[in-house]
Amino acid sequence: MLRVIAERCTDILLKYGIIPNGRKTVYIYGFELLGSLTFSGISILALGSIFHYMPFAIIFLVYFIPIRVPAGGFLY
Repeated sequence: MLRVIAERCTDILLKYGIIPNGRKTVYIYGFELLGSLTFSGISILALGSIFHYMPFAIIFLVYFIPIRVPAGGFLY
């Protein structure tokens, strides 16, 4: 599902000439990454709110998201 949404977003950018055709796969990957990160962040915040652990959820996100980049968490 996320892949389909990423492809549609990329196709829209291609349609309007915002990105070159040769970079399509890079933009699909970027949109998948953005969608995954957004969904996981919203899920963590929602669960933190439901179980009354919002401060812990925010602290987790503040420390976990920056660590994922150098640790290789954004690679396939």
